[in-house]
Amino acid sequence: MRGIMVLVMAVILTVSLSGCTSTGAEIWEGTGFTAKHIRIEMREMERQLERRDAELEARIIALELERK
Repeated sequence: MRGIMVLVMAVILTVSLSGCTSTGAEIWEGTGFTAKHIRIEMREMERQLERRDAELEARIIALELERK
């Protein structure tokens, strides 16, 4: 659930910074989130995805070795 929230925040931030909405500050005002918080959360999500990728790759290799 936390990952979905971070993803939504990242999309809104990206859209707001690209000029599609008024300003990012207006969107995040009162939420307590800062760009620093979002960057930290996005880095953590990246690390989790990299770990999952490595786990999946290891499973694939193990399955291929089992087949032989």
